[in-house]
Amino acid sequence: MKETKKQRALRKREKQALEEKLLLEKKKKRKKTAVAVTACVLAALALGLGIFFAVRATFFSEDAVFKRTVKELTAEKNFEGSPLEKAVLSEGDFLYALYEDGSVTLSRYTGEETAVVIPDELNGCPVVAVGQNCFTTEPPVREITLGKNIKHFESFAFQNAGISHIEIPTGATVIKEGTFVGCSSLKSITVPDTVKEIESGAFYLCSSLEEVTLFEGLEKIGSYAFGSCSALESIIIPEGVTAIDEHAFSVCSALGSVSLPESLEALGGYAFNECTSLKTVKIPEKIKGLPEALFNNCTALESVSLPEGLESIGLAAFYYCEALKSVSIPESVKEMGDYVFCHCISLDNTFLPRGLEKLGEYVFSDCTSLTAMYIPPAIKDIPAYTYASCESLAEIVIPEGTVSIGHYAFTSCNTVKRVTVPVGVESIGICAFAGMESVLSVDVPITVTSIGEGAFVDSPELVLRCSEDSFAWEYAAEYKVKAEKQ
Repeated sequence: MKETKKQRALRKREKQALEEKLLLEKKKKRKKTAVAVTACVLAALALGLGIFFAVRATFFSEDAVFKRTVKELTAEKNFEGSPLEKAVLSEGDFLYALYEDGSVTLSRYTGEETAVVIPDELNGCPVVAVGQNCFTTEPPVREITLGKNIKHFESFAFQNAGISHIEIPTGATVIKEGTFVGCSSLKSITVPDTVKEIESGAFYLCSSLEEVTLFEGLEKIGSYAFGSCSALESIIIPEGVTAIDEHAFSVCSALGSVSLPESLEALGGYAFNECTSLKTVKIPEKIKGLPEALFNNCTALESVSLPEGLESIGLAAFYYCEALKSVSIPESVKEMGDYVFCHCISLDNTFLPRGLEKLGEYVFSDCTSLTAMYIPPAIKDIPAYTYASCESLAEIVIPEGTVSIGHYAFTSCNTVKRVTVPVGVESIGICAFAGMESVLSVDVPITVTSIGEGAFVDSPELVLRCSEDSFAWEYAAEYKVKAEKQ
C-alpha cells in the first residue's frame, strides 16, 4: 500500500522524537561518565601521574631524549615513580622504554618497511610488549612478526596498521582498548583462552575481519569491541562471558548468526545495533532486562526468543526490525520503554503480557501487519502513539479500568470499523482516533470530560454514539462531528 502524506509526516515525527530520546539518554550517560572521569583525574594528579604525561610528551617529540643515557635519566627526580622506570632509548628502527626489571616495551616503529620483525631483545634486554601507537605509521605496516618474548600489547598498539593477520601472545589476560582499531585489512583473529577481557574498541573498524575465535576463559567484551566489523558473518560467544557492553557488535552489517552463552548476565545498549543481516537470536535466562536499542534497525531479524524471568524491555529495543514476525513476551515483563516495536512492519500476533505495569509511547506504532491488540489491566493510561498507523488492526478494544487515551494512540488505524470507549475513561487525547477511514462509530461514555483537538478528524464515516448531556455531545456539535444518542 502506498504511504500517504499523513503517514510520512507521522513517520518523520517518530524518528525525530526517538532521536531526541536517544540523544538525551546518551547525554545522561556522558554526564555520569564525566563526573567519574573527573574524580579519577583528580585522584591521578594527587598520585603524581602528571609526571607520566610530561614524560610521554617528551617521549614522542622527534629530536628529544632518545639518546640520553640511562644514568642521566635515572638521575632526574622527575622520573621517580613514573611508569618508565629507567629510560627511553632508541636502537635501529625502534624507540623503546627500558624498565627497572630489565624488560623492554616498544614505543614506536620509526622505519619505513611494510614488513617488520620485532626483535627478541634490544640492547640485551627482552622485548616483552608493544606500546601505545607503536605501529601508527605511514605507510602502514602490513606484516608483523612477533619476537619470542612478547607477552602483551598496550592500548592502540596497532592502530590503523595494514596487517591481515597477527597472533595474540599466549598468556595475555587482556586485549586492551583500541589495540587493533582501524586495522581494515585484518581478516582473522584467535583470542587465547588466557584472555579474560576484550576492552572497548579493541577491534573497532576492522572492516575486513571475517573470523573471530574466542575460548572459554573470556569474561567480558567491552563497548565497541567489534563495532563496525562489517565483514564478520558469525560469532560464538563462549560460556563464561558474563557481560557484553554497549555497541559491542554495533553495525556489524554481515553478522547473520550470534550465539550467546547461558552465563551472560548483562547486555549493553546498542550491542547489536544495525546488524542488518542478523536473522535469529536467543536471549539467555540470566538476562533480566533488554537495554535501549539492543536490536535497533536489525532489518533482517525474523525471530527472537525471550526468557521467562525477563523483567524489562528498553527504549527502541526492536525499533525498525522490519522482518520480525512474532515475539512471545514473557509474563514476567513489567516494564516496556518507548518505541520497543515501532515500525516492525511484519509483526503480527504479539501481545503485551497481562502483568505489565509500565508502557512507553510508540510501542507498536507503524506495525502495519498487526491484526489484534491488548492493553493489560494495570495500564490505566494508554500512552501516545501506542497503536498509531496499525493499518491491519481489525478492532480496538479499550479495557475496563482505562482512565485516559493518549495523543495519536490509534490514529490512522484504517481498517477498524467500530470502537467502544468504556465507562471510566476521562480523557481522549489529540488526534487519538484521527484518520480512521473505515470506522463507522465510536461509543463515548458520559465519564469523558476532555477530548483533544482533532480526536476524530479525517474519519469521514464516523458517528459518535453518546448521551445528549455528555461532554462528547458538546464536542461533536462544536467540531461538526456526526453524533447520535447512545
